[in-house]
Amino acid sequence: MAEAETTTLVGRLGAWWVLRPAAGVLILGALLSLAAWWMVWGWETRQQRAAVREPVAAAAQALAETFGHLIGDVQVVAQFYDASERVTADAYARFTRPLLERHPGLRTVEWVPRVLDTEHAAFASRARAQGLATRCATGPLYGATGPLCV
Repeated sequence: MAEAETTTLVGRLGAWWVLRPAAGVLILGALLSLAAWWMVWGWETRQQRAAVREPVAAAAQALAETFGHLIGDVQVVAQFYDASERVTADAYARFTRPLLERHPGLRTVEWVPRVLDTEHAAFASRARAQGLATRCATGPLYGATGPLCV
């Protein structure tokens, strides 16, 4: 009689009812696996962020300090101009040479005097006589009627 009742019960509820414990274990295992994956993924993400954050913070600090020193040195050049009545190319080169030695990433701090358009021809001839390199400035120069070459 027990066998007839079981067959009748299986017939009424379907074959999946018998597999219910196995299906429950399968679903529980999948959920636990998903939860474990999510926890490990979060942990790895935090570890990666921490590993990147430290070197980037150190590089940013070093860069900020370098720019701070560089800006201070460039301000000293401005003070040199303010303290002098006349700045020559030689004096400027002597003054800025230590600055360039202290900052190897700084390629040049050029001496570019302000020359009015009316004084350009005389300035160009003096520059050529002193052996300065020939350079042409092109583009939207204020007050320039054409390319300025020295």
